[in-house]
Amino acid sequence: MLKKLQRFLLLILLIFGALFLLYQGFLYSLQRDKYPTGMTIAGVDVAGLTRDEAAARITEQFSAPIFLYHQEDRVPVNPQDVGFMMDLETMLDEADAVKGDKSFEQGFLEFVLQRPFDPVNIKLIAGHDNEALAAQIQNAADFLDKPATAPQLIVGAGTYEPGQPGYVTDVEASLPAAEMALYQPDPADRTAQLVLVDQDPIPLNMDVLESQLRRELQKAEDQGMVGSVFIMDLQTGEELSINGDYALSGLSILKIAIFEEAYRALDGPPNDYVKGLFYDTAVKSSNFGANLLLHVIAGEENTYEGAAVLTESMQRLGLVNTFMAIPYDAVEVSTRPSTYTTPANSRPDSPFVADTARQT
Repeated sequence: MLKKLQRFLLLILLIFGALFLLYQGFLYSLQRDKYPTGMTIAGVDVAGLTRDEAAARITEQFSAPIFLYHQEDRVPVNPQDVGFMMDLETMLDEADAVKGDKSFEQGFLEFVLQRPFDPVNIKLIAGHDNEALAAQIQNAADFLDKPATAPQLIVGAGTYEPGQPGYVTDVEASLPAAEMALYQPDPADRTAQLVLVDQDPIPLNMDVLESQLRRELQKAEDQGMVGSVFIMDLQTGEELSINGDYALSGLSILKIAIFEEAYRALDGPPNDYVKGLFYDTAVKSSNFGANLLLHVIAGEENTYEGAAVLTESMQRLGLVNTFMAIPYDAVEVSTRPSTYTTPANSRPDSPFVADTARQT
């Protein structure tokens, strides 16, 4: 009796097993035209999908934007904008060939067990325009970077506001991560952190000074005026000249040269008389006081000789456009030159009509 029961149960088990296998075989036959378990194309799971369904899924995965992270900011980039293109047909043909090479028995067992004996991944075949990708990174950088700033001239105060530190995107260093993101099927992996480079504040130097002075001079030119600037750093010898080769009327600017030459002529500290001349010339802008300082320069009471000595000294210093032919409020004399020819006043395009007697 027990043996009959065992045979009956075994028969029932075999019948159910056969029915299960027949049913699984029926289901497997329905999807023989679909990709098998364990197959991925370009990293996308296409198991159980038809060719068209697989194409749609792969296209959807790789058409999603990548995201460039610039600190906390997130910048989307569409693959189409950087020329990303896949050779989808070739990948699908390769997948079809692999599917066709698999025997019915192997495919059926993998289907029943839902486990591939030999997983297959068809590699991604794609390309992009690297220059277009670099341009997208540069666009993000142009919008989000905060470059270090130079000291800013505070007009009218004679001082500078210190420069500030900043950061900029290293486009070349950021490219590899952005490229890798383009070729990732998982949305979580389609991100790239841009490489930022810290910058120290730009120090105050002649280049910074020149750019800011030119900006201020441009404002003057917009109002019909022309400015001329010459600066020398006495510690480094650096020079800055903006319109420095234009001939300008000497006016009271030459009083600075008179001060310098008067001190050069003195054997010691100035006495009260000379101090008074310095004071009148500097504070009151006295032409009379300046002419009397020319006596000190000449070593005699001769303003014309003082002017000649002053001019010679300026030439030795390299200030070839600076001269005083006639002292302040004086007249031309036949025994002295009434003007000098310089590189500056020889220019035919000079915008100024300079005083012929005193120039710089």
